[in-house]
Amino acid sequence: MREKVIRRGVLLAVFLTASTVAYAQEAQPPLKPTVLDDLAVEPEAVPALKPIIAVEPDEPIAARKKKIVVDRYAATGINTGAIRLYPTLEIGTTASSNVAQRNTNPKFDFGLKLKPSISFATDWSRHSWTGTASAEILHYLSNPDLSTATGSASTNFRLDIRHTTHADFAANFALNDTGLGDNSLPAAALAPRRDKNFGISADLDHDFGGLEGSVKTALTRSLYDDVPLKIGPPEKNTDRNYTEPSFTLKATLGSSVARLRPYVEVQYAPRFHDQIIDDNGQKRDSQGYSGTLGVTLNDDPFWQGDVALAYLVRSYADPGLATTSALGLRGRLEWSPTPLLKIEAITGVDLGETANIGVGGTQNWNVGLNATYALRDNVNLMAGIGLTRSDIGPQKTTNKTAMAGFEWTLNPNMSTIVTYQGNWYEDGTAAGSGNYDEQRLMTSIILKR
Repeated sequence: MREKVIRRGVLLAVFLTASTVAYAQEAQPPLKPTVLDDLAVEPEAVPALKPIIAVEPDEPIAARKKKIVVDRYAATGINTGAIRLYPTLEIGTTASSNVAQRNTNPKFDFGLKLKPSISFATDWSRHSWTGTASAEILHYLSNPDLSTATGSASTNFRLDIRHTTHADFAANFALNDTGLGDNSLPAAALAPRRDKNFGISADLDHDFGGLEGSVKTALTRSLYDDVPLKIGPPEKNTDRNYTEPSFTLKATLGSSVARLRPYVEVQYAPRFHDQIIDDNGQKRDSQGYSGTLGVTLNDDPFWQGDVALAYLVRSYADPGLATTSALGLRGRLEWSPTPLLKIEAITGVDLGETANIGVGGTQNWNVGLNATYALRDNVNLMAGIGLTRSDIGPQKTTNKTAMAGFEWTLNPNMSTIVTYQGNWYEDGTAAGSGNYDEQRLMTSIILKR
């Protein structure tokens, strides 16, 4: 009797188990791709399973989600509620083979660098506010007059007005030093020239459904400090100060999730100088126009960036100054052929100011290629090359740069960087009296929070 009861119990358990499995297979929804899909095994390693529900051959296959990568060495920042702060402090040294950037009798010098900076970002569900500010002091021990003090600050506020409409408000400031090797400085200059730039802008963007349009207004202010000379009073540069308002229209085809988004952009940007007539007796006020045809790439994680063909024209109030124009590529393109390697290409074109007699403006083109390879999770190898070409009337100058180094992150709060940087400048004259080359070796320790 006991054996019959046991056999019937076993048969009943098998029946209930089979029924439960069959019901679960019928009720279970199709599996959704997850980040684990990136760890897929070879097909032959898993026996083929017959689908319960037949799938039509032309049914599209769901795209895999991007694998989420967590950086264990990233700074966590300071949480103050809705805003997170990211302060850093860089302490370093710089060894220069030609600190004065001279063609003859180069001077070696050793400098100490201090660079504090801070950035912030909000974690609001709508809208966003970000910003960053930094200052850098580089003090040379043997040539303190050549020491530099630079800095920058910027902030951006995004206001989400509607689901398809948003506005961006931005402000920025930059303090730069123009080195002694630059041809805009006289040969008798004792120290670099300090340049200041201020800017504010407002941008309204609306998605019409397949077509995105934006209207942007901006205002920039550029100031040039005086330059001390070896003999006589300093060179005055107040006549170079100017204000530039601008108005930009942009139309982009395609939705924000499209891989390729072509766009067209037009801009009007006049410049008004503080002095109507500069110290050389020329009227420097000008009218600037530009047209841009480009495409935005978003094939994450392989391709990211923006590439455009731009044409710029600037005409001057002084009839003795010829209209200046330039055609070239603008943009940044990032390629990640593997998760460990990132290659970035940068290119640009613009029309700059000059005080040279009889020359309206400068035509500037630049191109650069940078690569970063993750040797380990916390060790990055870096290398890059660059080329800048400037046409200042009949004078053609070129500046070639090369960089190599590595960054070692010890923990989320500390990293160290060692970088070599080479700079080769040609002034474009037959004599080449302004040519120079400078080699720098820089080391830094960065403290982060």
